[in-house]
Amino acid sequence: MNFPLYIAGRYTISRSKSTAVNIITAISALGIIVSATALFVILSVFSGLKTFSLSFTNSTDPDLKVTAAAGKSFL
Repeated sequence: MNFPLYIAGRYTISRSKSTAVNIITAISALGIIVSATALFVILSVFSGLKTFSLSFTNSTDPDLKVTAAAGKSFL
């Protein structure tokens, strides 16, 4: 077995006397889960917001728009 994998499995899976390692592992796992969930929620919200804003602008934009070919005004 690979030595680093053996050490990682020994300290993460077993309930040994070194409770500091278990506490640090639990805190870091919880932090990764919370941050991944927050990222997923934020991306979902912004995706829905983009769809809503595009539908809103499509309903208010005119089909035909008259603009000047040169300058700011026309005769």
